[in-house]
Amino acid sequence: CNYVLRCGGNEGWGGGRQASATIRLAAAARERGMKMKVMDPQGFTVASKGQEWIPILPATDIAVFLAISNLIVNEIGVYDKEFIRHKTNGSYLIGSDRLWVRDEPTKKPLLFDEADGKVKTYDDPTLTHPTIEGKYTAYGVECQPAFALIKEHLKQYKPGWASKISGVPADTIQLLAKELVEEAKIGSF
Repeated sequence: CNYVLRCGGNEGWGGGRQASATIRLAAAARERGMKMKVMDPQGFTVASKGQEWIPILPATDIAVFLAISNLIVNEIGVYDKEFIRHKTNGSYLIGSDRLWVRDEPTKKPLLFDEADGKVKTYDDPTLTHPTIEGKYTAYGVECQPAFALIKEHLKQYKPGWASKISGVPADTIQLLAKELVEEAKIGSF
């Protein structure tokens, strides 16, 4: 790990780890160059070990995470599309009732395969490139991949909105999103 954004936490036994081992591992990671930013209401806790302390109002970190998520998928546009496409149900088609659109004979969830432009069941052996965006029709039902709906839903969570709730400046939220994407090294393997 090269970058950690710590947000609260219960180190030691309460966090499922032995405290002294956690301290030793974190110190070794920092020595080798890991960056750590700490978003926490209290600056005297683990924040003293990070490169930057980001003060935040208690219990408002979810607003910051939603804004970061929006920035990553809707503005920066760098995220692991192949993982979403092949390892999650982000490509499953969802109808206006917010349920999976299913194959009528088998009742299996459907996906749209970009490779040949066909709607297929999730376990179709010919499925090679399920889409995670766009609008489609399957069995007369207008639908979209689940990820497309999530991506659209995230648009409402702007950095300014999160800043008003959390006290974290909007430009800091934008910087965190940028750094998380850069340090994730998506596509580098």
